[in-house]
Amino acid sequence: MIKAVLDANVIISALLNPKGSPAFILEHLRLDHFKLVVSKEILHEIERVLKYPKLVKLHRLSTNQIRKLLDFIEIISISVDLSRHKREKVVLRDLSDIIYLRTAELGEVDYLVSGDQDLLSLEKYSFIPVILPRHFLDILDKPLS
Repeated sequence: MIKAVLDANVIISALLNPKGSPAFILEHLRLDHFKLVVSKEILHEIERVLKYPKLVKLHRLSTNQIRKLLDFIEIISISVDLSRHKREKVVLRDLSDIIYLRTAELGEVDYLVSGDQDLLSLEKYSFIPVILPRHFLDILDKPLS
């Protein structure tokens, strides 16, 4: 089964636009068409961003609903412990993006899915393709041969 890391921006985009590629990716996740790999650091990033006042006005989730969403994501996902991961030198403009690379590598995923140009500019990290949500959706939508 395909394993993937989803950047926080993919999850948040899915909540804000139910007709976009990220929302359809979450539907594939719900149907168990791929396994999501997360770390506590990614879950904290999702929570932090969802609590931005500007975004709260858009998604209208309460603090309790955000907590339930994060708990649900953690339950259905494969969780990795980044404290066990060796620290390699990676050149990134935004150092907070390292959590996605390390989670992807430690989780031995097939794809890192992001809309973040800094991550996308890498194209691959440790042989893991970094791709846009619409490209991941194309992969998930392909019929099995």
